Amino acid sequence: MIYNCVEFAVREAVIDLRQHIKLQNPKFELISKYWQSEIIRAHFRKRLQEGTNHIDLLEDFRAFVPGRIDWPGKQVDNMPFSGNVDHERLIKFAKGIGETKWRPPARSLGGSDLLIVREARNDLAHGDETFENVGANYSVTDMFEKVKRIRLFVCSFLRMMERYKSKGSFKR
Repeated sequence: MIYNCVEFAVREAVIDLRQHIKLQNPKFELISKYWQSEIIRAHFRKRLQEGTNHIDLLEDFRAFVPGRIDWPGKQVDNMPFSGNVDHERLIKFAKGIGETKWRPPARSLGGSDLLIVREARNDLAHGDETFENVGANYSVTDMFEKVKRIRLFVCSFLRMMERYKSKGSFKR
């Protein structure tokens, strides 16, 4: 449940930021390289993965140029970290969008508890472990401490996203 809450919060923050970028209506060439690349991937990833007629792809790309600031399809389907959010992916995402100064709070242990929670969630979801076995690995106190550290990490990440959005850091 903790993992699902984190994934939902992060996903909603990214979707909100994308909507903000789109509503600001900057020109494609005026947004940062990270967002340009992400938009191009969203437009063409599926066709490239499934194989495509190169002439048709080039024609689609010609029609795309000079670029449209939108993310086609469902926002959830083209997340920069689909399905397996952990502290390393969020830190990498922050650096990718240019937020190189953001650091997880020291008391959050760098967000490393997210990896433990994600792995336990995946083990439970795939039937590799039982709730009893996973629960037996942690005391109630340990679980409360993990939740506090995860909350500290995620809140810091979400505040960074809000600052990024409000400063318009997505622009070149």
